[in-house]
Amino acid sequence: MNHVVRVQGLAVVRGGREVFSGLDLAIGSGQRVGVLGPNGVGKSTLAAILAARLRPSAGSVEILGRTVGRVDIRSVRSQIGFFSDELARQLAPETTAVEAIAMGRYAGLRAAWFQLSDQERLNAAELLRVVGLFDKRDSPVSEFSSGQRQRILLARAFFGSPRLIVLDEPASHLDFGAREDMIGSLEALMARDGGPDALLVVSHHTEEIPASVSHILLLGPGFSVFGPREEVLTAGMVSKVYGRPVALASLLGRTFAVAEPRLPDPL
Repeated sequence: MNHVVRVQGLAVVRGGREVFSGLDLAIGSGQRVGVLGPNGVGKSTLAAILAARLRPSAGSVEILGRTVGRVDIRSVRSQIGFFSDELARQLAPETTAVEAIAMGRYAGLRAAWFQLSDQERLNAAELLRVVGLFDKRDSPVSEFSSGQRQRILLARAFFGSPRLIVLDEPASHLDFGAREDMIGSLEALMARDGGPDALLVVSHHTEEIPASVSHILLLGPGFSVFGPREEVLTAGMVSKVYGRPVALASLLGRTFAVAEPRLPDPL
């Protein structure tokens, strides 16, 4: 199998705290990977490393056949589509939806810095059609709701046919309706022809992992489990990661989790 991503002995220390260490992971061509785990285990840190936005403290990282630290990182980054809701705060407010998407190829934040071609604008508008925002393609991002802005940024991650797409919590901070629109948009983008060699989506919640995700990486305190969805996304595995009994149920190809709350004993 051709590997899109391979990491060995990965370790990250931030602020004097070890986020994770000894992580091994190989993502093959055609795999769609969901990453789950509790707060603090390094999900977003791993996403930033695999998107070539952050270097690890130790270990080797190979992305698209290139070893981080031995090549110009910009040549790797240009082939990676990346979503982070921080981008919504970094974009210039006057940036239109079409411009925000088309600048994804250049990791751009201000349209005035780039000369976007007519074809780039047309391609961006087509992605807006996929996520249901075509009619507002020329509106500035400041006029969109938070859920709509996140769908714009999701489309941006797919712009330019990147070989690897890394999505860090695309459904975070959204209400129920906006979350479902986001997940539907992600499924629609993933179903298009000419998709990436591999995709990774990070979430706190099992139900936010799209049905078409094929593999799961569970990150727990000091350990990880990776494999096909049906083998890893089980009640036993999820219970181990979260340190409490968890029940799972499947509906429309998605997985929903429930656990009893941990409450202090009554006085």
